[in-house]
Amino acid sequence: MHIHAELHQEMKTMLHMKTSSLHKEMTQSSKRRHVKHVNSLKQTLQIIYKINLFSDGPAISISTGKEVDAGIITGLLNSKTLGNESYLTFVNDRLHWKEIFF
Repeated sequence: MHIHAELHQEMKTMLHMKTSSLHKEMTQSSKRRHVKHVNSLKQTLQIIYKINLFSDGPAISISTGKEVDAGIITGLLNSKTLGNESYLTFVNDRLHWKEIFF
């Protein structure tokens, strides 16, 4: 599934938004086109850059070809949880009414 379409659907679900139509990138033809593009990208990276980003093993930076720091990987893997926590902190700290004494 296309990542933007997935994020869009997840955000709509979080915000309890309903629409009657599918996101245009969630159609079968769009999914097939996405798979074709991903496969083309994988082939280009493997042939030209000698990088297999989708293999098991250490994460490799596409710009440098070097191994990615473990802290960055942990942050990316936990980004949804961290984002939700940050969102709730923002709402609780800035949007809920509190007693303010002047």
